[in-house]
Amino acid sequence: RGLPQVNIRCGVHTGVVMVGNMGFHSRMKYGVVGENSNIPMRLEELNKTYGTNMLISQNTYERLQPNTFIVRPIDYLRLHEVSDVDSDLVYQVLGRERSGAKSRKLR
Repeated sequence: RGLPQVNIRCGVHTGVVMVGNMGFHSRMKYGVVGENSNIPMRLEELNKTYGTNMLISQNTYERLQPNTFIVRPIDYLRLHEVSDVDSDLVYQVLGRERSGAKSRKLR
């Protein structure tokens, strides 16, 4: 239609964070804190490295509704700075599963 293409990058992670108003009565700010709060930003930035548009963490992948998305594993990365886990598998979301077939995990 003559409109320019819109390209975005997105990172999605599932984890526990604290959200709410923080600070003093004279200077309140709504914020998000916790170990998991920076992971979506790191995934979004990693899209540049891998030439992808949407990356999700292993935590998010494990919570996806079956038969909904087509994903492929990208790399093992250390997403948590403080963790006993060496690395997490990061996935690229390629699109929604359109058929009634089982969701595919591409290798």
